[in-house]
Amino acid sequence: MSTPKEDANHEVVSVVPRRLAAEVSEDQLRDLSGQEWCRATQQVASDWQQTGARAESWEVLLVRRNVGLGRPHELAGLIASTGEQVAMALVSCAGSSLEKS
Repeated sequence: MSTPKEDANHEVVSVVPRRLAAEVSEDQLRDLSGQEWCRATQQVASDWQQTGARAESWEVLLVRRNVGLGRPHELAGLIASTGEQVAMALVSCAGSSLEKS
């Protein structure tokens, strides 16, 4: 789901690969990527991976609520890593679907 930016000042904050190794045509890949379940899962994986970028603001907001120092960073990291796992599960599922077709 990540798309390259024209501007060099942008950084990649999430990566959701479309496939790992299945030998398929671009049409098959496009058809699979266009399905609602695939697009929705790509968006969730991307959104969760980008959570790490919010860790600093969470830390600042929660410091007055006696939340342990570093806990917001820890939580953001766990959410972001879950997004990576969702992305890899999607790729595995997509690869299996493409190999069967």
